[in-house]
Amino acid sequence: MQFDARTVEIRKKLKDHEGGVERFRYKNGLLYYKKYVYVPGVLGLREEILAHFHNSKEGGHSGWLRTYKVKYDQRRPMGLLQPLSILEKIWEDLTMDFIDGLPSSGGYESILVVVDGLSKGVHFIPLRHPFTASSVVKAFVNNVVNEIPRSIVTDRRKLFMSSF
Repeated sequence: MQFDARTVEIRKKLKDHEGGVERFRYKNGLLYYKKYVYVPGVLGLREEILAHFHNSKEGGHSGWLRTYKVKYDQRRPMGLLQPLSILEKIWEDLTMDFIDGLPSSGGYESILVVVDGLSKGVHFIPLRHPFTASSVVKAFVNNVVNEIPRSIVTDRRKLFMSSF
């Protein structure tokens, strides 16, 4: 494996128990900085790792070409932009979206992402497929709701316009 000068220096200091690298440690043969795997600054390695995980299902993306094919639309925009109201209270105005097509983990294949419009706080809630409006509402109430939000914006209109 190749290492850059910085990684060589960190490894040496850890081996010799020198100071200045307190936030670095080895675990299971990997070098960690705080709780993150440290990737050496070897030419192109970081970019290759980012590209791999960005374009994989695990990264929540399937690449720009697939997104372009799914989202590209030659129609004119549907009306004029509407001004957004000024938000005043956290967890009152929310947005929800779903990450689908993930590898199964404990029987869960999807994630419900709920974002507060004011604080940008986020809840990630695992869901099993196929989920329904009822199961999403139950997960939402059990994991997010302290009081009824003023607004919830989602792009899953068909799911929520069902018989629920």
